[in-house]
Amino acid sequence: GKRESKHCSASVAWVELLSLCAWVLMRTLPALTIALLAAFVHRCCLRMADPFGDVAGLPIDEARAALFTGGPNGSAFPAALVGVFESNRRLRGATLLFTEEVVGSECVGVAPNGDLLMLDRNGFVFRATPQQRKGGALAYELSKERHYVGPGRPLGFHVAGEWLYVCCSLKGLLRLHLGSGAIELLSGATGSPPSPFAYANDLDLDTSGAVYFSSSSDHPVALHPLAGFYDTMRGYLLTSLHGGTTGRLLRYDPASRRTAVLLEGISYANGVALSADGAWVAVVETNLNRVLRFWLRDADCRGGGVGGGGGACPRAGETDVLIDKLPGIPDGISRAPDGGFWLALVAPLSPLPRHLAAWPRLRTLLSHLLPWVAPFAVGSWGAVVKLDERGRPVEALYDPDGSHVATVSAATEVGGRLFLGNLGGRGVSVLQL
Repeated sequence: GKRESKHCSASVAWVELLSLCAWVLMRTLPALTIALLAAFVHRCCLRMADPFGDVAGLPIDEARAALFTGGPNGSAFPAALVGVFESNRRLRGATLLFTEEVVGSECVGVAPNGDLLMLDRNGFVFRATPQQRKGGALAYELSKERHYVGPGRPLGFHVAGEWLYVCCSLKGLLRLHLGSGAIELLSGATGSPPSPFAYANDLDLDTSGAVYFSSSSDHPVALHPLAGFYDTMRGYLLTSLHGGTTGRLLRYDPASRRTAVLLEGISYANGVALSADGAWVAVVETNLNRVLRFWLRDADCRGGGVGGGGGACPRAGETDVLIDKLPGIPDGISRAPDGGFWLALVAPLSPLPRHLAAWPRLRTLLSHLLPWVAPFAVGSWGAVVKLDERGRPVEALYDPDGSHVATVSAATEVGGRLFLGNLGGRGVSVLQL
């Protein structure tokens, strides 16, 4: 009986001890959870997601915040799709190409013989030959031969004879011989001693072979943590959350093989295109929904001002705004055969940058949640705007909900056809103008 009594006493003691531990745990668990969560949030607020690392979000001054979507000097939100920008469904008439083979080709190049060239997000070059079909239907056949430009994320490219000039956001400015597949790295840094640039994005060539190209940010394109590829849309969103203005317009001189900085302090430098007469070069400033114009030589203002409205005549080395307050987020720009330009609006406007401008630590915290919140932060549509040679909008083409054509990142006009790159999706498309 004594043994049973001692055993019962010990059992009661253990039960009481466990009850006490449970009571203490229930009392302290909320506080412990809050403390752990606070430590995690504090750590996240001091560093951004890769590739920014220990660089936290930067303060954004009121003057720049006023240029964001919804700001007093920025694009209107909701976008005012009226006049030239009136919504339509013209891109619904585009023909989709290679939706099973090509993923994330920012633009479409056209070789002198009419072949199409595409460069997917993994670095593979696809070539397609035009096919004659009854009734004049648009058709192209993919070649089985493919070149590879190496690891990284190729973005804008330009066909020049037998060479394909490429901006690879990881490696820099390079070119690929379309016959042999040989690759030559042209530039990965500026100045002497060399100062590397990290995010080559888009380019254009002049008649001398000089290459004008953009570097979007001082930080390289971000690796997608879930899908494993270099994700330029994620890189763009991280740059926006960071709040830096380290985008640059660069010029590579083939004679000296040196790269010079023409313009810096750009909020995510993107598309690049030279004017028809070579007097200036346009560079897209994506985060402020506008296109800047850098003058390569003194403007000819005998017609009453550059834009037809009088005012000071720009001189070589000066910068002005070609077009601003766009109704969508601008990406690539290319010169049209008539001397105007095609400007791709890759996504609808968002008011988030304006609302988050005053909260650098909140922007830093959100950078860690980007893979999950990005689909909700960035809308979908297809949109391209035609500008005249002075940068004035003359027409716009849309797929309002992006159900047929979406994430148009660049447009190339050749022979009455408009070839559309697709930054975030599968395949490319072509529209008969």
